[in-house]
Amino acid sequence: MLKVLTTSISAFSSTKKNSCCMAKRDLIVRLEDIRTRILAIESILQEAGEESSMLKSEVYKLALERSFEIIGEALYQIQKQHEFQPVSDMSRIISLRHLLAHDYFKINHSLLWALATEKIPVLKKEILDWIDRENLRLFGTIHPEID
Repeated sequence: MLKVLTTSISAFSSTKKNSCCMAKRDLIVRLEDIRTRILAIESILQEAGEESSMLKSEVYKLALERSFEIIGEALYQIQKQHEFQPVSDMSRIISLRHLLAHDYFKINHSLLWALATEKIPVLKKEILDWIDRENLRLFGTIHPEID
């Protein structure tokens, strides 16, 4: 556990060193963070099966909260740095992130379930399309080889 924490801390601190060169890469990293959290939400939906199961599980509820929070924070940071933002509900997702982080006592898990089932498929398509456009722009291919 300590090794994982140390690795995470060193990875975080190393990203600060190259901030002048991170702008283009930073967008891809944040979009990949969003994609990863979307996959986590899809996994939660599949494992829980139905809303009532999710509502009975603190683990599912916390995982949904955290996934939406990360998605909102990533979009918030992207919004501050990039003019082109092809996410239809970007401002609403960012507002949800602020609610989760600051007004956590107002969280409605039934609403999170509804957002996960109804809005995540749309967001997933928008994010995957955006990742493809960025990869094409930066690397000349939709699926760059990563070493």
